[in-house]
Amino acid sequence: MAQLSPASGMNMNGLSPVPPTIYPPNQQMRTLQISNNKAMGSSQTQLSTTNIYISGLPKDITDSSLEDLFGRYGKVISTKVIMNRHTGTPLGTALVRMESNEEAAASIEHLNGFSLEGGQMLSCRFANEKKRN
Repeated sequence: MAQLSPASGMNMNGLSPVPPTIYPPNQQMRTLQISNNKAMGSSQTQLSTTNIYISGLPKDITDSSLEDLFGRYGKVISTKVIMNRHTGTPLGTALVRMESNEEAAASIEHLNGFSLEGGQMLSCRFANEKKRN
């Protein structure tokens, strides 16, 4: 009996393990390389066009105060104050997702370098699109 390799797309019964409607035969699948226990694609990490990473926030910052602050520059879709997982206290960093790239860029332009009471100078930038395992 002929040996079939996994690269041929066929299993030992000669049948494709994936229905052709999901992966047409003429479409190539992207190869992932495993390095340091992380799956890495062939492209570099992409910057988000609407998600903003903010650091230098006061320790008493809340999601609602972030929504008020960034809402001046457009519609805020979501906010997330990053918390210390052991103590439950804010780390002084957050993520804010705006409705459009233009609104995100305007908020970064106006708030980067801005100081809030009880905090340092804010650092605002487009967030990296990464998924944590």
